[in-house]
Amino acid sequence: MKTYATYGFYIALAGLAVSLLLFVTGMHSDPARVTAAGWIAMGSHWAFGIAFIALAVRARRDAADPAGEFSYGEALWAGSATALWTALFDLGTVPLYLGLINPGFTDVLAEAQRTAMEAKGIPAERIEQMERMQHLFMNPVAGALTAALGAAVGGTLVALVVAALLRRPAAAPRA
Repeated sequence: MKTYATYGFYIALAGLAVSLLLFVTGMHSDPARVTAAGWIAMGSHWAFGIAFIALAVRARRDAADPAGEFSYGEALWAGSATALWTALFDLGTVPLYLGLINPGFTDVLAEAQRTAMEAKGIPAERIEQMERMQHLFMNPVAGALTAALGAAVGGTLVALVVAALLRRPAAAPRA
């Protein structure tokens, strides 16, 4: 359990570090750059997730009996449990970022989305309706729940692949 929590914490911490870096560089303060920041954040979150889930599964495999099997199911559980811990930690780190560190980020996102909708020629009345709906979901609690769900689902998808690569069949009996 400690292995899963440790690597889950590392994933959440890496996500927070990326957000802080994007904030410090101004990418989370400029509506014109927030889309690029989103791509950077998504790519880095996937990279950190894959790396740390693989490290967690490998750590559990290394801790298991070296002569015994480390099944696909055991490897999948190790990766999925790490993803679940990441989701739990995201429930703390995301509101910290959105509520305390960068409370104006949701306004930057809304402005970027408004600009994109205007560029597509969407009527102003429709944009206003969509903005009212967006503001219901653009807050630290909704952001945390979305991030936690993404971490749990995305991490489990990563674990499906990592488990196939890092499982260990039982050693063949020696004759």
